[in-house]
Amino acid sequence: MRGIEQVSWYLPRYRVDIKQLARLAGGTGGRGHRVASNSDEDAVTLAVAAVRAAAGGERRAPDRLYFSTTRPTYLDKGQATIVAAAAGWGPDVRTYDFHGTVRSGIGALVAGLEAPGRTTVALADQRYGPPGSTEDLAGADAGVAITVSDDAIATIEAVAAQSSPLHDRWRPEGALATRAWDVRWSADQLDPLVDEVVASTLNDAGLTLDEVDHVALVSPNPRVGARLRKRMAPVAAPGSRIEGAGVAQPGLELAHLLSIAEPGHTILLVVAADGAEALLLRASDALPQRRPASPYDATATLPMDAAAYYRLRGTLVQDSGRRPAPPAPAAPAALRNRDWKFALHAASCDECGAAALPPRRVCFKCQATDRMTPIALADRAAVVSAFTLDHLASPDATPAVAAVLDFGEGISGRFALTDVDPDTVRIGDRIAMSFRVVSDPPGGPRNYFWKGRPVVEEDER
Repeated sequence: MRGIEQVSWYLPRYRVDIKQLARLAGGTGGRGHRVASNSDEDAVTLAVAAVRAAAGGERRAPDRLYFSTTRPTYLDKGQATIVAAAAGWGPDVRTYDFHGTVRSGIGALVAGLEAPGRTTVALADQRYGPPGSTEDLAGADAGVAITVSDDAIATIEAVAAQSSPLHDRWRPEGALATRAWDVRWSADQLDPLVDEVVASTLNDAGLTLDEVDHVALVSPNPRVGARLRKRMAPVAAPGSRIEGAGVAQPGLELAHLLSIAEPGHTILLVVAADGAEALLLRASDALPQRRPASPYDATATLPMDAAAYYRLRGTLVQDSGRRPAPPAPAAPAALRNRDWKFALHAASCDECGAAALPPRRVCFKCQATDRMTPIALADRAAVVSAFTLDHLASPDATPAVAAVLDFGEGISGRFALTDVDPDTVRIGDRIAMSFRVVSDPPGGPRNYFWKGRPVVEEDER
């Protein structure tokens, strides 16, 4: 039956103390930590990381890819194409973008469930705003990839939706902050819509609320989630350890509930944004073999100072660095070298076996032409064989790290390292590859490429 085939996720490593953020913004209170992406991460790289985190490296190309975010890199350019290319999928994968609102994420998932064949739905978001705002203190950055097909670990039992022109949240074009109407009034408008979709879903499935095993409630309005948990207790799950991840939040909740559900259990996922949507799923006998890990168990984290967080988000002005901005990438060259730039391929000569990184048409050793076999490196762990610290590349006091990475089989190359403490880098460190932002020149296309980061426990899941 049609349903969820697999779920994979990615959480940036950095955590920022919410109390520090509040104090720096001139407020008080707050507890816990928010998940924060690095300076070289955006919605596209979060989506790529989630897709590539599929259990066991199972990333068989789907028939189509849907990508959803509220923070798109471009408005007049699809980003699903970039995600598909960085996943190593060919041009026959149909790619479509769902952007602009938290509800677009659950909409992309429903569209995938209603489409034939296999569809991967990539949900990724960066949630932030002015210092001290709700998105700033209660937001989170995350990426989730959900593949839907007829080979399901959780089958779809019922779906219901209610739409509303409710103008409770909006962000003008070019603005940093999301504006919101009074949350109490907004919650009063959303509550009856939520009740309607929950009742309709349960009625279509022939169930009562007491017969539902797991319930997840997601809304950018915190009062809606709190009221729902109160009305649906004790069925509803307690508040998540990660909240406010925008379009990615329903995916995080789904991954967590599938990590604890057993075959036959029912899962009710409710999203309240621009109306309400409810999905009822039933875990299948295949769940134990493809059970996702819970994103709420992630332990490989690094601290980020509140001031550094605000500098990365552009809400604190900083020096632009000691070197001129890099030029914008040339579109013809990027397309011509897409296997290297997006999929991170090296090449091996069919005549003499010499390896080339970057790949090339002519072998440097035997000069054979167009006799090269591609070698995928994005999933291959590398080892640091040399490194240097660059104190001029970064506008703050933290030096950038460049390293020579050895992939084995005579393949090595120079890459930047990310998500790393420069003082802890050592020769022999194991490195995983990560698709990141390299530069973002004014007026030019954002430049993406691969960087290395330390191997962490979550890489083994």
